[in-house]
Amino acid sequence: MLVLSRNVGFTIMIGDDITVTVLGVQGDQVRLGINAPKEVAVHREEIYERIQAEQNGEKPPEPKSAVVGIGSKKRGRVKKIITSKGFGFIYMPGFENNIFFHCSNVTSGVFSEIYEGMDVEFEVKKGDRGLVATNFKLAA
Repeated sequence: MLVLSRNVGFTIMIGDDITVTVLGVQGDQVRLGINAPKEVAVHREEIYERIQAEQNGEKPPEPKSAVVGIGSKKRGRVKKIITSKGFGFIYMPGFENNIFFHCSNVTSGVFSEIYEGMDVEFEVKKGDRGLVATNFKLAA
């Protein structure tokens, strides 16, 4: 594996037709812009693995904890909040499913003062029905 370091805004060339540009870095997440010919399929690894499994008639693999970042501090944005029921959902860039949070996991601030669109920090754990945000607080 070739390992390269690039700053935000700089590009890596792959052959003559493919470019990978570092668009931004936030915590341990990196946003990349990829330009490739239409005949070249570009997928995130977990999507590629799911496509391959479906084409082979297999069950798609479970998401890797490294992709989700279970246990590490994450940033996201409140996507939906149901104040009357005491829970909501967080959108986390780079992850296809929203992450559930409950008012009991809010560590700073008051649940009733949280609104859709607010930036938040949290940790992720696997719950019985999917991913759950813990140690939830408003982003500084």
